[in-house]
Amino acid sequence: MNRNPLMPPGDYPLQWRLADGSSVSGILSLAGAENVTGMAYELPAEPPSPDVAARIDPSWTVWEPSVKPYGVVRGELRNNLDVAFPEAYVSHQLPGQSMLLAELAVAGPRLRENTDLQFDEITFQVGGLTELSGVTPLKTYRYIEQFGDDAPFGGTWNADSTQEWTGTNGDQMRLHYLASFTAPQLYKLSFTTTPVITVTGHRRPLHDWMDDYVRPVAELSSFAIGEPQPVTFASVKSGGRDESSVYGRELTQQRYEAERPRPGALGALVHCGPGGAPLTDLLAGWAELKSRYVTFADYFTSISARPLPVTSRFIALVAALESFHGVDTGDAAFELWQRLTQLATSLPEEIRTPIEKATTPIPPVLQGILQEPRNVWHIMGKARNNLAHGNIRQTDEQLRMLTRLGHTVAVGLVLRTFGVPPARLASAIDRGDWPLL
Repeated sequence: MNRNPLMPPGDYPLQWRLADGSSVSGILSLAGAENVTGMAYELPAEPPSPDVAARIDPSWTVWEPSVKPYGVVRGELRNNLDVAFPEAYVSHQLPGQSMLLAELAVAGPRLRENTDLQFDEITFQVGGLTELSGVTPLKTYRYIEQFGDDAPFGGTWNADSTQEWTGTNGDQMRLHYLASFTAPQLYKLSFTTTPVITVTGHRRPLHDWMDDYVRPVAELSSFAIGEPQPVTFASVKSGGRDESSVYGRELTQQRYEAERPRPGALGALVHCGPGGAPLTDLLAGWAELKSRYVTFADYFTSISARPLPVTSRFIALVAALESFHGVDTGDAAFELWQRLTQLATSLPEEIRTPIEKATTPIPPVLQGILQEPRNVWHIMGKARNNLAHGNIRQTDEQLRMLTRLGHTVAVGLVLRTFGVPPARLASAIDRGDWPLL
């Protein structure tokens, strides 16, 4: 596959092809992490239907401030590539000028032949795939220590770096590395790898591929790494040929190469490879989590997309923990602090014990929120209630500490739900790489 998008960010002149066979000229604008936009000149006010013999008079295009659905819009660029907006919107602006926009677009060769805009393969990259893989692309390497006569250097490709699974729906999923090797004119040598995921299955629209795989993997990776992970790129195929690049606000178009994790890095809380789990199982567990614990999963989904303000994240976290308890027990009779206490005590011993040590006795910095608290969870519940009633007695520092503590509980609950041992999290806590407060 192509390691770079077929069309880099920029503006491209093209002909927009309408459903009735007519065309209008315009410009396509592509940029990373932004909606795809385009300008069309003399675009009909309403999308023409192929069943209508007469094309709508372009003079009907009038200025209006609203943005309306416009269906599928296709275009042909001067480099003979095609572009398609599967779900376009239009804003008619000055007379004869209309702005088209879409959350997703696809560009590639012979897209005009793909009449239903469905694809049977997608390759994509999200942040954190190197750690999520759990396998290095090279098994061994050898470098020159002393430059003698014909000193060799090189590496051995790790065949286990390509991991394949079959989902319950029959889709084939592969987490692998793309390799690039260059040795221009025998003066230097470069070898790099790029982690990607490729999925093949039944034909479906681009939006379904994003919902079924791209977004869930990005959410799972964000959880595993502990910080938001972007979608960097995606490409789709139909019938095993004609790779087309995907553009839209969810894709940064800034792909990355595999690198060794920095010393002391936590590593992925869940991962594939030796000692890990199949990616299909992890995604199934994530889907079940989102289905059963809706509010709880929404918390992780929200923090995977963007950082939240201190107060907003704390409130979202406590609500998530409260909802998890409610789903698990079905009992709403307990006070909030009792629910939080029960969740904390339900964690595996490797996580529960260091939390108890860190919060018994209650740290002085958390004093003042509640008089004579029973435990730290009593303080957390009181802080949430204070915020709900407009009381700002607690400081941002206190909220950050309580958030780190509650987030550790939430992560422990996810690992327990997945059936994944919390060894990496426990080790990070012991080393001090994962602060509890």
